[in-house]
Amino acid sequence: MSASIAMPACAFGTLEGGNLNPEATFQAVQRALQVGYRHFDCAEMYASTEAVGRALAEASATIPRNQLWITSKLKGLPCGEYTTIKDRLAAHIAQLGVECVDLLLCHWPGEATLDLGGDPEELLPQPTAWQYFTRSVAEAWANMTRLQQDGLAVHIGVSNFSTACLSELLALPGGAQVYAHQLYADLAHPPARELVQLHQEHRIKAMAYRPISFIPAWPLAVPEVEATLDTAAAALGAKDMHQMGQVALFLQGTVDALVTSSVQEDHLGSNFAAKQVAERIASLDDPACAVVLAAVEKAVSQLQANLEVVEVYGGVDPWGVAFMCLGPEPL
Repeated sequence: MSASIAMPACAFGTLEGGNLNPEATFQAVQRALQVGYRHFDCAEMYASTEAVGRALAEASATIPRNQLWITSKLKGLPCGEYTTIKDRLAAHIAQLGVECVDLLLCHWPGEATLDLGGDPEELLPQPTAWQYFTRSVAEAWANMTRLQQDGLAVHIGVSNFSTACLSELLALPGGAQVYAHQLYADLAHPPARELVQLHQEHRIKAMAYRPISFIPAWPLAVPEVEATLDTAAAALGAKDMHQMGQVALFLQGTVDALVTSSVQEDHLGSNFAAKQVAERIASLDDPACAVVLAAVEKAVSQLQANLEVVEVYGGVDPWGVAFMCLGPEPL
């Protein structure tokens, strides 16, 4: 059984608690379900899989499977013997306690053995990484398509694909039907214009991960950005700058869904409400709407003008940025 609902715009990410303490993830998923989350973002590499499956099973009496959307990801490009890859996914799905996932993604455009705990400059060298991608992407996508045909995934897509990587995939003979693309994006690191155009032209849903993870670094690097977002939050009635950061991404129209992973109960509710808040702003026809939109534009300009300082203060996901630069020539 799969979801009978459209992909929800607010997803609960299951990485944070699981890698530290599976019980923390179990409890966080329970709280997320209580708040209203129905979209859960998982991955083969996450240590939280069993805990997520247990929490979903315990809630199944009141929240049936067809009211849940499960996104998950296979490590790297799924190349090699198809039966081995199918067994990997089947084992992962069994841990989640479901028959299939609603959306299956290639987690990153490289080898499955890539150590994401290391330095991307050393472990994702150019042009070697690009050469591996170009000779592997067709086989990987063929395997993804077979997994979908065999009923293990309803939809398939990619994660962490740069503009060059996504273009290469879409140019495969017969055309790749990519449902969604999950990528690192926040106000300081918005999706590239060319990537947004590809999403729109091919009707690919864009999902942003870590959209607010680095907000605490922004005021340290660019003090004026805090006042700018506070102005927007006050005009809107948003709960805090973290919620405003998510609302701003939705308002920019470059993403369709956000993946957040706070285990704090007050943040869970704030994160879950971000899409509704953004929709409310978009429907407003009063001065408050103009204030919010102007503040969002100003905050983006402030961050973009000081991007190197933001990154010095730790306001960046280095792997997320490295993947977005992957191509025939480093960006």
